[in-house]
Amino acid sequence: MPYTALLSALSSLPLDGYTSDQREALGTLYEYIEEPSPYALFLLTGYAGTGKTFLLRTIADLAQRVGLRVELMASTGRAAKVLSASTGRPASTIHRTIYRASTQMQEEGGSFQLGRVSGATPTLFIVDEASMISGDTGEMT
Repeated sequence: MPYTALLSALSSLPLDGYTSDQREALGTLYEYIEEPSPYALFLLTGYAGTGKTFLLRTIADLAQRVGLRVELMASTGRAAKVLSASTGRPASTIHRTIYRASTQMQEEGGSFQLGRVSGATPTLFIVDEASMISGDTGEMT
């Protein structure tokens, strides 16, 4: 199980160079992975310049090292470009990652549909600036 390997990698991470807040965040992440929420969502928050992106890069590197696929996403193309530059990893918009053009759209200009990430590899999704995302799913009842 990659999550067990991720726990092991987190616990053996040398913490020199991390601030006390960053060490606390890594500890909280460890606890979250060990006892996950039924919502499978972990929020990393903090003021600008507190090292969130540095932690994201660390977490993404560890996750990939233990066999998890890592998807970095942001709400806009510009934000994805900044995220990619600051982490040294590819990033894209949330929509590009999770939506696919429907067959109808390809043929006659239809709509998008929610796609599935292909492959059986467990995936860690990291969304930067998640506060910019609406909670409205746009579903019609």
